Amino acid sequence: MNAKYRVVIVGCGTIGGLYEEFSLPVSYSHGMAFHSHQSFEIVGCIDKELTRARQFSKRYGVNEYGVEIDQIIKKTKPHIVCICTPDNTHYDITMTIFSSSGSHLKLIFLEKPVCENRTELSKMLEQSESNNVSIVVNMSRRYHTWYKWIKENYRSGRFGFLVRSDIYYYGGWIHNGVHGVDVVHFLFDEPLINGKIFESWSGPQSNDPTYSARFETCNGGAPVWFHGFSEEYYQVFDCDFKFSNGSLRISNFEEQLVWKKSVSNALGEKILMPEKIDIEGNVICPIDEAVNVMDKYLRDDNKIDLTNHLLQDVESTMHVIWGLTEKNA
Repeated sequence: MNAKYRVVIVGCGTIGGLYEEFSLPVSYSHGMAFHSHQSFEIVGCIDKELTRARQFSKRYGVNEYGVEIDQIIKKTKPHIVCICTPDNTHYDITMTIFSSSGSHLKLIFLEKPVCENRTELSKMLEQSESNNVSIVVNMSRRYHTWYKWIKENYRSGRFGFLVRSDIYYYGGWIHNGVHGVDVVHFLFDEPLINGKIFESWSGPQSNDPTYSARFETCNGGAPVWFHGFSEEYYQVFDCDFKFSNGSLRISNFEEQLVWKKSVSNALGEKILMPEKIDIEGNVICPIDEAVNVMDKYLRDDNKIDLTNHLLQDVESTMHVIWGLTEKNA
């Protein structure tokens, strides 16, 4: 077998993989997804808390660990660096990675939201291009089988045109609302415009309120509603899409997908009837699919493999997120 691609994890907490059980059938963290893939080897881990980095290193059998990003990167010469740290650290860490890495670095795998403002995003894009290192973003639903199926069938005309969207989310407009905005951009290839806030309350982070807001798609003018919900009661992520040919709903963090087609009954009335979902193959956990995508890119050396997953692909999503926040400033 060829030598494995080297991976460094920055941020050894939950999304990094410190607490995930090895017995689970699918991966939910960066650490477990790369550890489970035959093409990769985790060669270094970094955390601001040395104890946590040490725990991660023991759990995954990683030799190099510490608190200094530049030192670990220079020692391990990774092909991929994963950024699994708090939102407000993404920009500085990305810049440190660029300044510490040589020609060995091929990809940065970055958690959402990518950074905190437009200036940071612009500089990250510039550094990505000048260093010839792609930044892949973990917008998880872009990797999910169901959303790829919806995108394909919408493009083919099966659903007709979009009439209305209602997306329910929790936990801050920037941190979690970004998922909903990105789903709409990914599925329908239309940036959202004319955002207006109707409700606002404090989220888990003081600087990231949870909004209920209305937008429109830029071409079709279909209303798109984001309904914020307090996780004081429970967490929620649901998508309800009304098309001219029927209704599609994704419930409870992709637990259920239902497509109902518009048909005429015996009285000539248009009603909705469930129609079988024709998705082939097994549903792959999004982060496992993300690792598959990066593996294929590294083997093929073809950026087409990263289509829909790069920093520039989510640029419009971030501008919508920040635009609504600026209106409420």
